Amino acid sequence: MSYSVRNIVIALILAVVAAGLVIMYTSNVQHNADKSIKTTTVVVSKGDIVAGTPLNTLVDGGAFTTRQVATKDVVPGAYTSIKSLNTSLATATNLTAGAQVTPAMFSDSKDTAIVNQIHGTMRAVQMSFNANRVLGGTLKAGDHVDILGETTIQASANNSKYTQETVAGRIITNVEVLSTYDTGVATEPLTSASGANSASGTDDGTGGDAVILAVPQNLLPDLMLVRANGEFWMALRPSHGAQDTGISLATPCSIFGAGMTLAQLKNALPICVSGVKHS
Repeated sequence: MSYSVRNIVIALILAVVAAGLVIMYTSNVQHNADKSIKTTTVVVSKGDIVAGTPLNTLVDGGAFTTRQVATKDVVPGAYTSIKSLNTSLATATNLTAGAQVTPAMFSDSKDTAIVNQIHGTMRAVQMSFNANRVLGGTLKAGDHVDILGETTIQASANNSKYTQETVAGRIITNVEVLSTYDTGVATEPLTSASGANSASGTDDGTGGDAVILAVPQNLLPDLMLVRANGEFWMALRPSHGAQDTGISLATPCSIFGAGMTLAQLKNALPICVSGVKHS
């Protein structure tokens, strides 16, 4: 073997050895790095799950599993054990396969007893109205409504200078519907007790379509007063992104006198002009 050939062979051998050492070093560094990454056990969905599915059904059907993920990638609040899931709830949103499961993904199930759907200062109230007043056939358990009231206000003193006034306005905002005559856990009792879907439903609570609402305790007197002494209506809120305007109160004068000048009011609606005496 010539001197030059020998040098080439030695160089090649050294290059191979060096490459091997680099590979071994890199692998060792990567192995140590992998060992240093902290992981956490989280609960994930095995497949896609639609909103409204009872959690007890999902757990019994094995819809969830646990997985180790890097601690830095754990979603805030993610469950770490399937046993910690509250099986009285239902999915509030659609879940995608592999998604980490968090409490925000669940809400009260509409198949749960009414008493277990209310918490804290919320109270369940059942009433029956003409279908038009409660959006019969449209309103479903889980919807949210605004409650509107209309009544006539008059002075308590017989010799008061103020005349009676008819007013209408929103009295309670964003009330959850727990059950209706055709949806929710109380469907059967409501149907049999209220003559549900009756076209001749009354407004005194003895007929019509019944609903059960979750009303804050401090607003129950408001609801009772308007219900007993005036008219009562429900307005369905959007399921997502609902917004509210400021306080609004309507009177005959605010409706029919809107945009009129003082002179026009005095001419057409003198009763709406403050200070004007009437017989």
